[in-house]
Order: sequence, then structure tokens, then C-alpha cells
Amino acid sequence: MKQQLIIFVGGAIALIFCSAWIPSEQSAARTPIKPPTTVERRIEFPLGQRCAVTLDPRAASKPVVAGKANIVTGFDAPDIAEGILVRMDNEWLVLRGGSDENWIPMNKVLMVHAYD
Repeated sequence: MKQQLIIFVGGAIALIFCSAWIPSEQSAARTPIKPPTTVERRIEFPLGQRCAVTLDPRAASKPVVAGKANIVTGFDAPDIAEGILVRMDNEWLVLRGGSDENWIPMNKVLMVHAYD
């Protein structure tokens, strides 16, 4: 008799806990989840600053040259363009180096690093 009473009380306690937990889970499922409100930020482009632009290496074909002439030498890394940022919009990024301008399509740009 004592074991039946313990089992009955344990079952009643389990039922109480489950009944308290299930409605809260169901009510949470019924409440709509609102997306977080985003604040639009304006990005300040570093116009007039010196920039290094990393280009997509798959964007342009590279000529294959026989022998040691294919080794990249000098200080400029391959697939990097440097200059002063003159213009940047959805279509083009323009760098000025001396009297030359490099117009780079934005879909070829991987990263822009501005420095002084």
C-alpha cells in the first residue's frame, strides 16, 4: 500500500510539472517572433585615402609564361591594386595612382584596405 501511494504521489507531481510546462511551451509557440529592428548605417568610404584593393584571382586570366619569368617579383603582391580612392559606387571602384586611374568593377573586388 505504501508503494502504491508513493507511485501515485510521484505520478501526480510529474503530471503537475508537465501541465505547468506544456502550456508555457505552447504559448511561446503561438507568440509571433519579431525580427530585430535594424538601424541603417551610412558607410563612409575612405575617399582621398590611400587604399589597397584585393581583387578576385579568378576574375582575370593570367598569362602563363615559360621558365622563371612566371615568378612574381617586386613589392606588389599579385591581385592587389593600390592607389588613392577617387570613387566608389555599386558598379565601379576607381583608384588613382599618379596620373593614371584604375577602374575596377565592384564584382571583382574582395576587400578594400584603407591606410595612411
